[in-house]
Amino acid sequence: PDRERQAGLDADAERPFRAAIAAAPDYAPAHNNLGSVRRARGDARGAIAALQEAVRIDPSYADAHFNLALAYQDAADLPAATRHLRRVIELQPENAQAINALAWLFATSPDATPTSVAEALRLAERAATLTRGRDASALDTLAAAHAAPGDYAVPLGAAARGLQPPRTMPTIQRSALVEHAAARMFALVNDIAAYPARFDWCLAAE
Repeated sequence: PDRERQAGLDADAERPFRAAIAAAPDYAPAHNNLGSVRRARGDARGAIAALQEAVRIDPSYADAHFNLALAYQDAADLPAATRHLRRVIELQPENAQAINALAWLFATSPDATPTSVAEALRLAERAATLTRGRDASALDTLAAAHAAPGDYAVPLGAAARGLQPPRTMPTIQRSALVEHAAARMFALVNDIAAYPARFDWCLAAE
């Protein structure tokens, strides 16, 4: 009964978007919304199908490319997720959400290379700059990029200079698999006194 009830709720959630598509098959936002609903309930395959149709209809639809990237990430197709995030950034060069998402993919990739780590740092700095150091997710990605293989002691570049620190410490709930010993990760996070030297947006720490 519970499964049938859930199926009914899922059908109800999709119904208005299916109706919109039936009335106007080439209306890209309806396909985008349908894909978002499917992704929200864990149907990555169905989400990808709907979102692919949205970007087919409108190749410059940045929101659909972003949602498609997330759906591909859910499906563990990271190359496809990367491709669509790059497309969002191409369409909207100052889209901090997409820049941050791409930086996170590179920073936490199990197949990280020196080139991808360098790009993760560059993108993470850009996201932090665009959000003026006040977005918890961007700061989380910046830390992950800084902790990528071989880059623990690499200071952040001038891109983040001039940022003001957040007035309050953000609470971050996010997980990722990183190829570092727990002790080393703890040491990196716990070395608060080194934050001003490591992060250009941090003016002081104690």
